[in-house]
Amino acid sequence: MTDHAHDFDFLVGKWRVHHRRLKERLANNHQWEEFAGTCNMWLTMNGHGTVDDNFIDIPSGGCRATAAAAHSGRRGARSCRFASPSVG
Repeated sequence: MTDHAHDFDFLVGKWRVHHRRLKERLANNHQWEEFAGTCNMWLTMNGHGTVDDNFIDIPSGGCRATAAAAHSGRRGARSCRFASPSVG
């Protein structure tokens, strides 16, 4: 079994990021909205997991979000969960 600890070390740190989303979801719309943001990522569980704290500068007003990810040795897959107090 491959040890996936530290597979995402290259993402650790503070980053300026670029986001895009469909202007209308589930409406056969192909127009994208683009906006900036920041991400601060760190390792957890001795390199088997990551947590990131995000600021997303959505044109209608910025929001904060967090994500946590971990590698499952049994399933051989990475699982990620995203949470935000406001969905924009």
